[in-house]
Amino acid sequence: MGKICTFFGHRFVPDEKKVAQYALKVIRDLIINDNVTEFWCGGYGNFDALTGSIVKKLQKEYPHIKISRVLAYMPKHKEDIEYLEKIYDNVFLPDGVELGLPRYGIIERNRYMAQTADVCVCYVKWDGGARKAMNIALKYNKKVINLADLLNIEIDKF
Repeated sequence: MGKICTFFGHRFVPDEKKVAQYALKVIRDLIINDNVTEFWCGGYGNFDALTGSIVKKLQKEYPHIKISRVLAYMPKHKEDIEYLEKIYDNVFLPDGVELGLPRYGIIERNRYMAQTADVCVCYVKWDGGARKAMNIALKYNKKVINLADLLNIEIDKF
């Protein structure tokens, strides 16, 4: 059985083209060298859209990989679930997330993803929900790759 990778990043990605280049390399490397076969996406903001589209493109090259949408709460309309099921290979709400207040759904969903996934690919430059989720993953000794750090290393080389 393959490993699971999840994504955490800010809603706004200022250097999106550069981040996309790094994300593509990192995701491809995880598929080839780390046996990652499933990718979890929260579906909010630029970073989630960017990484989700990369995984969808890579599915043509690596048809065995899957992308799942991890929900923070159940959509109110059946059509919303049907729409998501057309885009993602799997759509699910983690057990227990529905028990909390709806406004904490994203926090609880992110906690679940950070604790459960094997690898976290992040784009974290400042404080916020993405940093909190990344810190949870680090606390649980998950492999964490922060693309913002990789970009800073490249900038520092020149």
